[in-house]
Amino acid sequence: MTAQAASNAPTWLPEPQCKRLKIDGQPRATAVHLLQRHWSLVTGTDVGTRQPTGDPTWVTLEVQKGGFATKNRAAQLPPSGDEWTASNIPWLSEEGRERLDALLDSGEYTLRQPENGALLCVRWLQRNGHDGRAEEVLRAIAPYLDALQFFPFPTPGTTVPLAAVSVITKKECVDHLASRRSSHTRRCSQLLVFIDSVVPLRAEGISLALEMAPPEGSARDLPLCAAAAQSHVAQDWPARVADWKRRVLHASKNEFWSPKQLAKEKSTLGVLYRILPKAAGKWSVSVDRRELGLLKKSVSDHVGKHGAPDSAAYNTFTAGSQKTRPSFEPKGAKVVMNRLQNMPEMFGFGEIGEVIAPYSAAEVGEASPAVGRPVSAALVKTVHRACAGSIDELLKRKLIVSADQLADIAPKVQAASVAAAGTRDPSAQKLLVLLYRAFRSRRSLLLLNLQSQVRITELPWYEHLNNATKPPATETTTEESHEARKAVSLVVRLLWHHFPETILPNKFVSALWGMYEAAGIKYVPLTSELAADIFCGFSETFARAGAEAALLLKGTIYERYYATASIAADLVEYASRTACPGFQETIEAYGSALSVLTPQDGYSTKYQGQLIELQQVVTTHNLATMYQRLSEEERVAIPYGHVCRNIWTAIMTEVLNQPKEGNWSARLHLSKRIAYAMRQLVFFLSFDPQYLLTLRSLDDALQAAWEKVKILPESVLTTLRSQYLDRLNWAAEPELDCTSPAPRSPTLGWFGQKLPVLTKKQVSMS
Repeated sequence: MTAQAASNAPTWLPEPQCKRLKIDGQPRATAVHLLQRHWSLVTGTDVGTRQPTGDPTWVTLEVQKGGFATKNRAAQLPPSGDEWTASNIPWLSEEGRERLDALLDSGEYTLRQPENGALLCVRWLQRNGHDGRAEEVLRAIAPYLDALQFFPFPTPGTTVPLAAVSVITKKECVDHLASRRSSHTRRCSQLLVFIDSVVPLRAEGISLALEMAPPEGSARDLPLCAAAAQSHVAQDWPARVADWKRRVLHASKNEFWSPKQLAKEKSTLGVLYRILPKAAGKWSVSVDRRELGLLKKSVSDHVGKHGAPDSAAYNTFTAGSQKTRPSFEPKGAKVVMNRLQNMPEMFGFGEIGEVIAPYSAAEVGEASPAVGRPVSAALVKTVHRACAGSIDELLKRKLIVSADQLADIAPKVQAASVAAAGTRDPSAQKLLVLLYRAFRSRRSLLLLNLQSQVRITELPWYEHLNNATKPPATETTTEESHEARKAVSLVVRLLWHHFPETILPNKFVSALWGMYEAAGIKYVPLTSELAADIFCGFSETFARAGAEAALLLKGTIYERYYATASIAADLVEYASRTACPGFQETIEAYGSALSVLTPQDGYSTKYQGQLIELQQVVTTHNLATMYQRLSEEERVAIPYGHVCRNIWTAIMTEVLNQPKEGNWSARLHLSKRIAYAMRQLVFFLSFDPQYLLTLRSLDDALQAAWEKVKILPESVLTTLRSQYLDRLNWAAEPELDCTSPAPRSPTLGWFGQKLPVLTKKQVSMS
C-alpha cells in the first residue's frame, strides 16, 4: 500500500478505534469506513459529507437505504415532452410568468420535489416588489436550468387544503393498488391454472393408470412388472396415453408452469407425466420395476386420500377445489384505480362514495357475477389511507398504526403551522406548505463528525420567500404563534396518547424542530437517536437536554429509579455554560456509579451502544424537553394512569412474544425495546398524582395475565415482578422508607439483562 493510500486513514475516529482494523498492516477504521470507501469507488460520491456529489446542498439526490447517496438527481428534467414539461426556459418568458401567476392565484399545482417550487417563489417575489431577492434566486439556480425541473406540476381543478393531511398521496395509493393487483393477479392466475388444468388432467392420468390394474383390482394392485400389465389394458390405451401427454405438455406451456419443471416434479401429475407414457411403449425397454413402484405409490396414495376419479368422494374433492376459485379482487383493484383517476389530488372521507361504491355492469361486464358486489375491505382501507383529514381523525380511524407513520405525518402538520405563523398571504402560505412537505420527503444522508442534515433554510428560494413574508418585528404575531404552539402541543400529546411506549423517531425530531421554531420557541434541545456503529460523541445539545431533565426530575420517581442524583449537580451546570465539554465523561461516570459500565480502550459497538442508552436515560430522550414546553393545563390533561397501563401492556406483549432463545440479535432488539418502554413508563409515572394506584393496577394486570395463561409457571410471574416492578415500587415508596436499599439495577437494554425464558409451547399458548 502506498504512502498516499495510507494517509487516507480516517480522522473522524479516535486513534484506538482506527487501530481496531488493519488492511495490509495499515490502520483503517471500522467496517463502516470500508463501506464508505467502497461506495465512493463505485458511485464516485463522497460518503459521510453534506455534499456527496459536489452539488450544492439544496439539490435533492436519490438516496439509497442507509443514507448512501447516488449521483442521480431526484428533480431531473424529463428526457422528453413538450416545451412546457421538458424545459425551464419557456417558464421564464412572458407567457411563462402569466402561467406562474395563474398557478399562484388558483393554487392548482403540486410539488413533488423542493426544486419544483423555485420559479413559483421567483414569480411571487417579483410581483410583490422583491426583485433583488428574485435575482439572487435565479443566480443560484442558473447553473442547473438545463438539468433540474424548477417549475411545478399543474393540477387543474384541484387544490390542496393547508391543514389536511393523509397517510399516503393519491399517486402512492394508485401505485399500491397497481402492485397489489399485479401480485394478486399472478397468485390468482396460478390458482386458476391449477383448478382448470392440473386437476382434470391429473384425474384423467390416474384413470389411465388404474386401467393397468387387473379386473376388480384397485390402485394397490398395479403391477410392478411390465409384462404383467400387458394383458390388462385395452388396445387403444397407448394412443389415449399419448394424447393425454400431448395435452399435458400443451397446458404446461405458460408463465406459471413449464415442461422442464413438470418433468422434475414429485407431484402425482409429475410422476404420471414421466412414467405413464413409458408404460405405453415397449414394456421391456421403456419402464423398469422401480419406476412402476413409484407410479403405484403415487396413484395409490392419491386414491386412498381422495378416492378414485368419478367416485362420489373424488367429486366432493374436486367440488371443494372449485370453491377456492379466486375472487374478483384483481379486476376490482383495476376498477378502483380507474375511479381514483377522476378524483382530485387530495380528497376527504366524505368524497369517496363513488370510489368505493359496488361494482357496476359497465365496469365489470353484464354477465360478470361481480355486478353489485361491494368493494372488499382491503381495497376500502387502501383508499382511506389516501383520504385527507385531521391527524386526530386519522388516528381514531387507525390509519396511523405506529410512531414512525406519525413521524411521516408530522411534517405535513408542521408545514401548515409554519406557513400560518409566517404570513397571511394565501398564495405564499400555500407555496410555503408545499415546499415544506416536499422538503420533508427527502431522505437523510449518512453523515459523520456530528454534521447536521440539510435544512430547508439552505434552499435559496425558500430562504428568500420566507424572509420576504415574515412580518416586521414591530408587528404582533401572537395569533399565528399561538396556532403554531397549539399544533406542536397537539402532535406531542397525540404521540404520547397513542404510542406512549415508543421513543421519538428521528423523523419526528426534525419535524418538531421546525414546529417549535414556528411557535416562537427557541433553543429547544431535541436530541436524535444515535447509531452505535458510527458513534462520534455527543454534541452540546445533549448536555443542555440533560440539564433540563435534571432540573425537571429532581426528587421524582424517575431520579430515584435511575439513580441520576449522583450526577444531577454536574448536569445542571451545563445549563449556564456557553460550551459543554466533558458530557461524555459525565455519562461514563454515571455508568460506573450504577456499576453497569466498565470503561475500555478501543472500538466496541456494544460499549458505544451502552453509552448512548445511558445518555438517553439522563436526557430522557426528549421526554423532559417536550414536557417542559407544555402549558400547565396541557400537563394536567394527560391521562397518566391510562398511558402507564398502555405502556405496561406493550411490555408484557413483548415479553410473551419473545423470539426463541439463541437468536441473540432479535432478543437484543427486544431487550432494548422493553428498556425504552420502561423508561417511558417511569417518566410518566413520575408525574402521575395517583401513582400508587397506578402501580397497583400494573401488578394486578400482571397477575391477571398470568392467571389467564395457565401454562406459564409461577416462576415466570416472580421473575417479571422482580425484573420490572420491584425497583419501580421501591422508587415510589414514601419518603419515610427512602433509605431502603434498591432491589436491583434499573431495566436497561444494552447491558445483557436476561429476559424470562419461555418455551416455544409457552409462547404459543400465551
